[in-house]
Amino acid sequence: MENLLCDIVFVLDKGAQLHGSVAVAFSATTSGQPLQFDIAVTGGTGQFAEATGVVSLTDISDPNDPKAAVVTLYEPHLG
Repeated sequence: MENLLCDIVFVLDKGAQLHGSVAVAFSATTSGQPLQFDIAVTGGTGQFAEATGVVSLTDISDPNDPKAAVVTLYEPHLG
């Protein structure tokens, strides 16, 4: 089983940060489907100091081109 446990910091405009944490079991991903998972928001700095919610990560790379650049879409859903 291939797992990833990661604490992440998104550095935003004007120095604000959004903090998050995620555990991903890559063995549980569906073959042929884009990689998608949610990163739990655990806080941040500045205007995001009390942030909650998730940041959804989706791999939108071209699945038909094995040499294509990796392209990732991040969508915040903050409370």
